[in-house]
Amino acid sequence: MRRPFGTTSDGRKVEALSLHAGDLSVTILTLGATLHDVRLKGVAYPLTLRSKDVAAYEGPMGYYG
Repeated sequence: MRRPFGTTSDGRKVEALSLHAGDLSVTILTLGATLHDVRLKGVAYPLTLRSKDVAAYEGPMGYYG
């Protein structure tokens, strides 16, 4: 599944791509192939540190994922 995620400070559109296989699902951002979210079925919380905002990935979270 592909959905809009936000826009970078220089105007580039960023999308979130979701992939599912068995009990595992991941979301990858088109901002340098950033691993945004990893979830395992039955676990109540995400397995990655993440932000809901593109600006965070351009600044303090630039090396996350």
